[in-house]
Amino acid sequence: SYYYPGWCDAGVTMGLLISMDAFNELPPAYQEVLKSVCGETFADRLAAYDNANPLALQRLVNDHGVTVRSYSQDIMDAAWRESNAYLEEQSAADESFRRVYESYRAFRDVQWSYAQGNELYYQNSALTRV
Repeated sequence: SYYYPGWCDAGVTMGLLISMDAFNELPPAYQEVLKSVCGETFADRLAAYDNANPLALQRLVNDHGVTVRSYSQDIMDAAWRESNAYLEEQSAADESFRRVYESYRAFRDVQWSYAQGNELYYQNSALTRV
């Protein structure tokens, strides 16, 4: 069986860690090149991910008889609860972690609010007809 959603690959993300001081020391043209290359790389990888993953899953099902199943809501709820508890523990133990996590969480909540009313509605109404 193949269970979704995938924990280790919920989406395509890439990161480049660079000191802001070092970035600011670059000439403006180099800063723009770096930003452009990062953006293009992300777009390229996202397109490859969106293209390859459905085809790979289709091969698993059609060629290897794999059954696709979703995790139960109980498992999803427990995963959410435990992962958030862990993040809160880390926030309590590390001031730097807390600052980053609070910033991320504020961003996530705004994004989720939008996605829930727009993206999710579209997916549930339009894509179920495909």
